[in-house]
Amino acid sequence: MLQIKIPLVLAKTDSIGCRFEKFARWGEPGGGAGFSNYHVQAYDQQAPWFQYAAKLTPHSHATIRSWFVRPEYWGQRDLYFAPRHKSEPRVLVPGAVIEAGPFLTFAKTYINVYCELRQLRSPPKPSVTALCILEKMLRDLNEGDANPALLTHLTFVRAGQFLLRSSMDASSKFDVGKALEHISKLIQSGGRFKGDKSHGVFPGFRLIAGSFSFESPVPAPKRFGKAEKKASVQKDGPKGSLTGEEVAAVGLAYRRTVDQMGKENTSTFMSALIGLTLSTTSMRASDLQSLRRDALFEDPDQPGRLRLRVSRPKLDVDQILPVPKKLNEIAQEQFDIVKNFSEEAREAFAFYTHQSPKSPAGISELFVPQRFRELLANEHLNARQVGKLMGLTSPDQRFGQRFVELKKKCFVDLPGDIFDCASQWSKAVVPIREVEAIYKRHGVTLAIPPSAERAQLVHRVIVRKWGPKKPSLELVADLDALFESGLARQPEEFVATNELKDWLLRQFKYQQKFPHWPYATKDRKVRLDEALAVYYAAGRDSNVMAGDQVASWWLPMLVPITILNRWISGTSRYPPLLFMKTNVRLENGKYPSISVHQTRKFFHTEALLAGASRPLVDELAGRKTGWQGAHYDYRTPQQILRQSVETFDPESDFEVVGPVEEQAPPRARIVERRTFLLESAAPKHATEIGGCRTDWSMNPCPQFGDCMRCDAHVWRKGDARRLPVIRDLKAESLRSIEIGKKKLLASPQARSIEKQVRQLDETVKRCDEILALEADDRITAGTLVTFDAAPTALSDAARLSLLRADLT
Repeated sequence: MLQIKIPLVLAKTDSIGCRFEKFARWGEPGGGAGFSNYHVQAYDQQAPWFQYAAKLTPHSHATIRSWFVRPEYWGQRDLYFAPRHKSEPRVLVPGAVIEAGPFLTFAKTYINVYCELRQLRSPPKPSVTALCILEKMLRDLNEGDANPALLTHLTFVRAGQFLLRSSMDASSKFDVGKALEHISKLIQSGGRFKGDKSHGVFPGFRLIAGSFSFESPVPAPKRFGKAEKKASVQKDGPKGSLTGEEVAAVGLAYRRTVDQMGKENTSTFMSALIGLTLSTTSMRASDLQSLRRDALFEDPDQPGRLRLRVSRPKLDVDQILPVPKKLNEIAQEQFDIVKNFSEEAREAFAFYTHQSPKSPAGISELFVPQRFRELLANEHLNARQVGKLMGLTSPDQRFGQRFVELKKKCFVDLPGDIFDCASQWSKAVVPIREVEAIYKRHGVTLAIPPSAERAQLVHRVIVRKWGPKKPSLELVADLDALFESGLARQPEEFVATNELKDWLLRQFKYQQKFPHWPYATKDRKVRLDEALAVYYAAGRDSNVMAGDQVASWWLPMLVPITILNRWISGTSRYPPLLFMKTNVRLENGKYPSISVHQTRKFFHTEALLAGASRPLVDELAGRKTGWQGAHYDYRTPQQILRQSVETFDPESDFEVVGPVEEQAPPRARIVERRTFLLESAAPKHATEIGGCRTDWSMNPCPQFGDCMRCDAHVWRKGDARRLPVIRDLKAESLRSIEIGKKKLLASPQARSIEKQVRQLDETVKRCDEILALEADDRITAGTLVTFDAAPTALSDAARLSLLRADLT
């Protein structure tokens, strides 16, 4: 904070007007505080401008002033004459500027003090504008009196409302609003300015009697100057979780692409790729890119149950997550479509990474798919063959502008079979011996160059150069018949196959970007030749609609998120390609617009609605901290309330069994017993394995999400929705125990593995207790069941020790 050498001294008995006068004598240029670094030496208290010193004057200006113009005249010109040189400025419309008086003195003093406090390096234009607005509000509220001693909370509120209605741009409004906040703080007891971390708390001067808190009503403008585009064809989709209608739209688009376009189509590939994010598990866009070609597999311990291996870079682990049983078939179908479509691209990457494991620049040979190897076995290719090779919809007889880098050759069967093919290559050619025979028959000598061979072909233009300048009509007629006969041949342009392959290879090496070669993503765990989401880039063809281009087989690439968004999210000008090509629309007639990020929110919300605990949902989504998951909860208040009522209704009669029931008061004291059970045994939260009687809003989870070994775990008999989870949890724990015991045999000293096996045993016992309770007919449905803590569960001392270690 700036230390003021000569502070402002005000007496408690001073009136408000006296305080403003003392503030002006203390803080104006040349005043008692000594703040004279931001105004020129010649200071005129009556002038309606503040002329800044040289330290605030830009290099291109001789002088710079802030004029205190009343807001009523902001849109007018020629209000004053401000010369660029050192001559005196003149006011042309006297009523347009703030007249000399208490407010003008206060405004100029405030600007001088404000520049000193904040150590500004440019004129505070927003503060000048804010002071002009305050002067108008004072006049409107006090019948034309603009004395600053009349400043109140209402004055600043009216100034904020005036600012909102003004025609200034959003950024200027925001700056002026913050300037109003600064003024309100400095005339009171001071405070901290938001966004100014270098100066700390600014002092206040206590110029007014009352105290109030003012906050600018102007919202912050969009960052980085991103403005909304008007008249866009497709508006941005919802920013929250996906709706059921949008999820159904993805499924419908997938089915239409499979039925109408087949499985070997780019549209089907894209629809299956986005479908995987909804039919398997929650994935980030980077997780989708790092899926392996063998990521989906059948659980060997549970036949018919599919699992997906997902790389989680933020957790630095590979999670193996179960695929919902109802979606096993569709997930397998979508995975096979993506895998088969991208198989050839993976072959290309395997070919390239084997040549150069460190950088694409070291690749020396082009990968050629099997279907083009016979064609590329030829030494030369004509324009039609190259067009077919590159997937052009209308291949021409000549090479277009995109092939300008390639050297062309003109011939019929073999290079050099045409004499002088530098010009007129598209004309018909005939053998030289036939031309020579016609000229001999007419008794005319033909000047054939010695370098020309009689078996070569020649153009009519070259023949005219060899013969007489004025041939007879009979000779011309015979030549015309020769060039129109069956002996005439049509030459074509060719390119060398090796040069074409080198040209295509250069496009792959230098046009495609592989910053993590030979890996797919920056976590460097999945190689490009093992990644699932790879394909050939779309070809460039202006005659084909976007999304229908033939794949460029020489440009294999990892599917960029921008391309995937173009298919499912669209742009400001074009709707999503997938939904546009399949004509899938929402009920309101618009195309859906979704993103991979929204599928994560959809999974998170659905998991919470199903009763899963937040720690488990965050872990399954690949998060380290749970606070990120709070932004993915799109449950409505009605859904949250309905979920709690389905789990436990406190208004109904309920029974309790377990340790908590034994601690309750005897049955003779009905009221106290019910109150105790309601507070101690009733679940405060629903989890995927029952409920928890600990209120997490008051205290954090004492077992860090380990519900199956905690004494706060609550089970409600007859919970058919969560009972399959208990069975799956038991099977998973047993499978992990077997793996752990095998590791213990190999490493008997591994205490951590031994501890995990012991904890899993306790989880299995808890599952057996729940299954036994469900099978016990003596316990009525709806009974709340509580449990004892597991033997190895954390004690209070151990928990404190763990927390202390985490904090240090």
